[in-house]
Amino acid sequence: MAATASAKDSGERPIGGSFYARLEAGQPTARPSRGEEGPLRQRTATLFWRRLDAGLPPMDSGEDMSTGKPMDLVSRLAAADRTVEAPAMPRVAPLLALATSPTLHRVLPRRLADLLGEARGVMLWHTRPHVREEARATMETILGGTERAHEAGALARRRVLDSQALRMMFWQPPRRASMDERSTANLAAALSSGRGILLSSCHMGPFWDVAAPLVGAGPRVYLVSGDWFFGVPGADYAGRRLAYWWRRVAGRKFHLILASKSYATIRAVLERGDVALLFFDLPGSRETVFLRKPVSLATGTARLAVDANALVLPARARRDGGGARVDIGAALDPDDFADADQLHEALARIHTDSILELSETLEDPRREVAWQHGASGEAWVSPHQPQAPRSS
Repeated sequence: MAATASAKDSGERPIGGSFYARLEAGQPTARPSRGEEGPLRQRTATLFWRRLDAGLPPMDSGEDMSTGKPMDLVSRLAAADRTVEAPAMPRVAPLLALATSPTLHRVLPRRLADLLGEARGVMLWHTRPHVREEARATMETILGGTERAHEAGALARRRVLDSQALRMMFWQPPRRASMDERSTANLAAALSSGRGILLSSCHMGPFWDVAAPLVGAGPRVYLVSGDWFFGVPGADYAGRRLAYWWRRVAGRKFHLILASKSYATIRAVLERGDVALLFFDLPGSRETVFLRKPVSLATGTARLAVDANALVLPARARRDGGGARVDIGAALDPDDFADADQLHEALARIHTDSILELSETLEDPRREVAWQHGASGEAWVSPHQPQAPRSS
């Protein structure tokens, strides 16, 4: 999603009242029109690479760039509202530069790129035993305890093919993802409400495109990302991928919020009617029945929805003929739930059903930025919780 993090409670004191009441005059006011936005909305271009070179923290780190002291909410919002500028692609060896060349992939037909990716997946499946073993282990971790657990071995092969097709797809030029009539109607209904929207997704398929349908839709779109996304790209495949990911974000005029200590910032952008993308499948302290097993999950999405009175749109991205298709469910209104816990559990059920349909496309929950060694077919325990999950 760019970018892959869930908002966590930073310990900041919740701030009541309307957005502009808190930030400006102390009284509720209407949201300004696009042509009448004040200093809070000024998009001062920020080339964050220069700040990195100077030893300063990137983007909205929660600290003032000149003093290193904690920023107030207005400053945090100003940081989040800055225009994203992508860096140049890191220089690498010629073969790697060719394989990760956006120019080359621009002239490669999408369907051909998809077929080439799958063909490489077939080759890896038949020639690399460790690839097969890793894919089977991942599928057992995802499907353990579910009604599809017996399919883990069969789906492992599909997972390898899909991962290679997605690898090719990532380098294709960004374009607006397609949606069916129901998804289009669900998105239109949420946008017409005038309320803030939390796009809730999991790391499935081409998840970096899950917010693509919101390009040009009206509200600003904020991607909440972990620390890794703000690092300096190295001269390797991962570095080239990170730099190109920033280019995709900048081209769509999306904004970025660093996940750490971001609760009040995300709440504020929601209260002024904008959109924030949060990923649901990330570790936290709340034991939840997810994928039919106990999983330690973050609860930021549900809590933000309640506190900001924002709608939640469940969404997923999947491959479709060499391109991305986004499925968007009906909006969840926090007013229809007793509390944030009930909304969180409803989201867990929705995402469980969505994942089980396309389980082979879910990112490995054992990866470094997820549950790591704490994920198994029996439970996914946060790496910060060495003990088994307990009900809260």
